[in-house]
Amino acid sequence: MSTKYLKAVGLLVCFAGVPLFTNNYHQYMINFIFVNFLVCLGLAVILGYCGQFAFASAGFLGIGAYTVGLSMVHLNLSYWAAFVLAVVMSLLSAGFVGFIGLRLTRYYLAISTIAFTLALRFFYVNAGAITYGPSGFNIPAPTIFGFKLNTDHRVYFLLLLVVFVLTVITINILRSKVGRAFIAIRDKEEAAAAAGIDVRKYKMLAFAISGGLGGAAGALYCVVVGRITPDEFSMIQILFHFMIVVLGGLGNITGLVISTVVITLLPEVIRAVKDWQEIVYGGVILIIILFAPEGIYGLLQKYAPVHFRENLHGAVESK
Repeated sequence: MSTKYLKAVGLLVCFAGVPLFTNNYHQYMINFIFVNFLVCLGLAVILGYCGQFAFASAGFLGIGAYTVGLSMVHLNLSYWAAFVLAVVMSLLSAGFVGFIGLRLTRYYLAISTIAFTLALRFFYVNAGAITYGPSGFNIPAPTIFGFKLNTDHRVYFLLLLVVFVLTVITINILRSKVGRAFIAIRDKEEAAAAAGIDVRKYKMLAFAISGGLGGAAGALYCVVVGRITPDEFSMIQILFHFMIVVLGGLGNITGLVISTVVITLLPEVIRAVKDWQEIVYGGVILIIILFAPEGIYGLLQKYAPVHFRENLHGAVESK
């Protein structure tokens, strides 16, 4: 086994010990960070790597969550069966969005993908006989191999395993010729086509990866919160995911990890200031934008170039 994979396994083992040092509240927030990272990883693939202005992350998240929740409640499926169904549904939705996206560019693509997400929310609100309407519904605690995931600490191990595996797979894809094709399309689509890259195929693949990761994140999200409502998959979520990806620095994974942690925990950190929360939150975001226009990781690259470098795929990672 290579040193790279030994480090990954060692990191996984270290993370497995996190529940030993957390209370229920802290564990819940950590679980939320994992979900946010996974759905934003999907957005980073389509936006940061492939350069497509597609903002359907909240839509894919909702599809994954509602598919798992409704199939467990209405069809009495096991969690793993519902999880697989959620990913399949998200992939099909991503194929639909990608097919439309091939005919649109930049701002029109952005508008159409946002409209896709808002249309899904409209369905969740108004199809009460199926989705339980605006009030939402509770998700039964899943049982995996006879082990009931009814606490935040237990749910964490499911999150750790799924997010770790999907992240490793995604990173390997981005470091392959697929990732190089994404970067070529992002930098200059016409030049990529002239170089023999099948632009349509790789765009569809980027949408599929984004949708699959978003659907998986939704399948995990509904277990973390235990209840889902339509308001959780609205325009606010789209902006939240976009902010995480941009502030981390487009086109790198390590920056995405840092920004996910910072942006997810920031509202909790400033909770003590009460009436000033929005001002402080907005101020911190503005400071990051002003002093780190290339993202949080770009700032680290600037002041610690020995420890942080840009790899060949346009992704910024630690040595």
